Amino acid sequence: MTHASSVKNVLICRPQLHDESISELDSLACPSNGTSRLKLATTRAYVSTASEAPPSPDFIQSGAFWTLAFATVVGLWFVSAHVGAVLGFIRRG
Repeated sequence: MTHASSVKNVLICRPQLHDESISELDSLACPSNGTSRLKLATTRAYVSTASEAPPSPDFIQSGAFWTLAFATVVGLWFVSAHVGAVLGFIRRG
């Protein structure tokens, strides 16, 4: 499988600055949406093709996140259950 990815210049529509004029090409490529006028500009972007394989998932890191989340939920349940029991004892006298 080929890795065809690179950083390239791409066209974007950005808001018009105060001292910029809008050309006919700008208004055709980036139609305004009422209150704000858009201007055509370029920016650098990471572009990859569909033939590139997606990165494999990191199961070790995913497992660590899941373990942390599970332990947090069980820990909060445990603490709240005991706080509720103590408050129940205080309430009943």
